[in-house]
Formats: sequence, structure tokens, C-alpha cells
Amino acid sequence: MGDQHRFAPTYDLPLYADKTSPYAQAKRETKRLGERLGREREAEALLLGTERTIDESRLLLADRKATPLCLFTFFDNRHLRIYGAGSLLQDVLDRLDLRNAWDRETSEWGISTVGVEQLATIGDVRLVCLEPIMPHAVRMMRGSSLWQNLPAVRTHPITTIPTLWPFGGLDVAARFASLLADNLVSA
Repeated sequence: MGDQHRFAPTYDLPLYADKTSPYAQAKRETKRLGERLGREREAEALLLGTERTIDESRLLLADRKATPLCLFTFFDNRHLRIYGAGSLLQDVLDRLDLRNAWDRETSEWGISTVGVEQLATIGDVRLVCLEPIMPHAVRMMRGSSLWQNLPAVRTHPITTIPTLWPFGGLDVAARFASLLADNLVSA
């Protein structure tokens, strides 16, 4: 045995391993892990619970479908990481019947790193920022005329979502759906 098994066996969960959607891959890997650990019932409960949470969130968001969303995190005070095609968050948006305004090319992880000025090219959308928002980004939003004059900023208050790991599995998908519903419905 090599060093990788020196302490315990390892198991790789490849959620972004191929062209399969991360959500579909997370479902498949959850089933496989449940079988491998003899925890099929727990894996099935996670699958069903995730689907139920997403379905409940979709119902809560039914009247929010008209305005497309742009999901992002601040990289620094001039750049954003926008989540789009190929991301777990996009897969959840699709399951919620919500439209992502970011339809441009993304990396193998489903993100695009762009300058803040690129938000001017997507028009009147609802901006959804994943926390944390660093102090330098807060200063930029308060002091930048570019930011203040973005159509999305003028029309809608920015929606923030508490911190989550956007490259996670089913638990993250359910948490994102629930947080998005809670924050958009109250907006």
C-alpha cells in the first residue's frame, strides 16, 4: 500500500470530473458513497431531502421568475467571480426555474472572473452576492459611480446570501436553494 492508505482508505468524490452537471454528479456520488459505506438509507434520505428543499424553494420563488439573476462573489474591489454554466449553483437555478443572466463562457468550475464593469453589459438583473463581502468591496460599492449607476444596482437592492461553499454537494445545493428563497422572498 502507498502513503495514501497509511492512515485510512481514501475515496475521491469527483463532482466536477466530467461534463456531467455537478448536481447530477453529486447525486450519483452520494448513492455510490452510501453503498460503499453501507449507508444506503442515509444517502437516500439526503437525496430526497435535497429534492424536497429545492421543490419547496421553487414554490416560494414562483413569482420571482421574471427578473434574471446574476450570482457572484467579490474577488477584489475590481473583479467578480460570476457563477454560470457548469456550476452547482447554475444547476440549482435550473431546478428552481430561475434564469441566470450570465450566459457567457465559464471555466470548468462554472465561473467567470471578470471586471466589475462587465455587470453593465447584462442590464437590469437582480444581483445576488455570496458573502463574505470584504471591506474593500463595500468601500467600492459605496464610492464607485460605476457601481452606483449599474442598471441592476439602480433598480434592485443587492441580495446577499450567507457564506456557502459553491463547489460542494447536495447539502450545499439544498442550502443555496433555501437561502435564495428566503432572501429573495423577503427582498
